[in-house]
Amino acid sequence: MKITINPDNLIPNEEWQVFHKVRAIIENENGEFIISNEGGKYIFPGGKCEKGETNIEAIQREIKEETGIELNSEDFTEKLELETLYKDFYDYRSETLRPRYTSTIYYYVKCSKKIDASNMNLTSGEISEQFKIAFVNQERLLQMLAEDHSSAQNGVFFDEENQVVVDFILKDLLPTYSKQKKKIKF
Repeated sequence: MKITINPDNLIPNEEWQVFHKVRAIIENENGEFIISNEGGKYIFPGGKCEKGETNIEAIQREIKEETGIELNSEDFTEKLELETLYKDFYDYRSETLRPRYTSTIYYYVKCSKKIDASNMNLTSGEISEQFKIAFVNQERLLQMLAEDHSSAQNGVFFDEENQVVVDFILKDLLPTYSKQKKKIKF
């Protein structure tokens, strides 16, 4: 499934930031999910694809770096491609607002492995943003994703992306989603 968020009907050109990313929704045998907090925003583990990497190679690398968990390529099930186009995305490198196009592939993984902090390899950006990662139960996951992150840098964009993930991926994975949806502001 492919979904596009383009509130201003923008068309990218050569001045745009362009990123290809991968993220994983990782569930353990207890029905808990991995969620990370970076710079005051809750997001699923993952990140940018490096030049020459396939999506699967990128998600395997990102998961190992951010969780210490090593997964096989066949562990990943592609769930969603999310395209986002924003005209005023804060660029950390230039410290300016720039238009940005991002294509993010979301994968689902069911695994019995635990986060291994001794095997993590965080980037300097993740460290400076006080990166944290943990397994949380379903109710807490939905609460975290429902929080207003608009005060965080680019947080409103992450809120929109999280909403799509909840509506188009998590609703099928969480047996209690319909009950919790009534309690949480989705």
